[in-house]
Amino acid sequence: MKIFLFILLLFLTNCSTMNKSSYICGERECVDKKESKEYFKKHLSLEVKILDKKKEKNLDLVKLNTSSKNQNKKIKSKSVDKNKLLKLKKKEELEKQKKLAKIRVKEERKRIREEKKALKSKKRKEKKLTVKKIESENTIKKKKKIKKNVNKTEKKNKFCLIMEKCDIDEISEYLIKIGKEKDYPNIAKY
Repeated sequence: MKIFLFILLLFLTNCSTMNKSSYICGERECVDKKESKEYFKKHLSLEVKILDKKKEKNLDLVKLNTSSKNQNKKIKSKSVDKNKLLKLKKKEELEKQKKLAKIRVKEERKRIREEKKALKSKKRKEKKLTVKKIESENTIKKKKKIKKNVNKTEKKNKFCLIMEKCDIDEISEYLIKIGKEKDYPNIAKY
């Protein structure tokens, strides 16, 4: 079992990339993977910067050969100190830029979420208003239909308002009379 774990560890370390890389969104480094994916969706291009651990030293051989050993040490120490300070300043600036970029991205996402919520609430309100309008229109139509039906039944049953006239024979005569007055329906229209 130990041999298997050792081989697996050896395999993983050899296959992994030793160079670190960072994505560049436009003119600056991307804050995180989400931002790099969003940038890629918008622009369909993405730059990758590979960061090597090895640093190339640019040495001026002419100066090294012409100057004495003591001067070389002083120049090297001064240049190393200046380089360190410059690197620290650059790192601080990059960190500040990254923090600002993260804050901007968070604010943008927050604003987008708020806009979506506002749109959803507007749509809900509009739906409620339309449903209320439709319901009010339906109730008005129903009331009108009920009034019409009541008026029609009152007109048809005028003869039956007086209880003495409400006889089945008179009702049947009335219905036959109405039936004779109507024409036959035109079946050709349908």
